[in-house]
Amino acid sequence: MLYAHLGLIYSLLIASSASIGRSELTQNDGVFVLVTVASPASFSLWFLTLRSLWDPNSFPIRKSDTNSTEVFLLKVLSLGSLAFETVMVCLIFISPNRLTFSQPACDRLFGDKLWIELLWETPYIVQMTWLTVPGEDERYLQQLSEPLH
Repeated sequence: MLYAHLGLIYSLLIASSASIGRSELTQNDGVFVLVTVASPASFSLWFLTLRSLWDPNSFPIRKSDTNSTEVFLLKVLSLGSLAFETVMVCLIFISPNRLTFSQPACDRLFGDKLWIELLWETPYIVQMTWLTVPGEDERYLQQLSEPLH
């Protein structure tokens, strides 16, 4: 599942950056890509990857050798997707006047109002932040490992 998720993230980000380079992407479509990539699964992946820098066992792949080349490359790809997403946010929201998006009339009408689309992530970000409290992450993982009745 991790490989599929990374493939999806990178395909969306690469396609949208290529479209931005050719001025064939509307700002609304760019926001759709950002919201799609910034899913709860992506936030979990980024959080667990950052956390695995201190605790190698928290990375979402269970391998006997947490220092293997495969795990290292997956961490690099995960952090790379976070950096790529950050760059895309900067391109689409912070410097839209320097880029030429297609359908500029639509962008002028709705472009600045699209920040609200990113707010649906707020509860999930708060929950992930709560998991950084010492001890809470172990309780949460223990609840996940308990069988359903």
